[in-house]
Amino acid sequence: ADRVRVRASDAEVADLDDGESVILRFRVHAPGGGHLWLSRRTTPFARDRSGVARQALSVVRDVSAIVDAEHRLEHAALHDPLTGLPN
Repeated sequence: ADRVRVRASDAEVADLDDGESVILRFRVHAPGGGHLWLSRRTTPFARDRSGVARQALSVVRDVSAIVDAEHRLEHAALHDPLTGLPN
């Protein structure tokens, strides 16, 4: 499912105006099993004569620790700390 979202994000970059970016959070398979969460910010910077973006700059970073912390906080907010049952 994340592969489809990444490809859709790639297609969206071509239509962005100068200075705009697309930010996407997605999963990839980790070398040792499991998966990593990555965040990618993509900005177009080179356009052809018709104005279509032909090159883009992407910055990717591992946000696995942030996503894990968000999941723990969400669980803590929605579950009783003593019993673990949903609130």
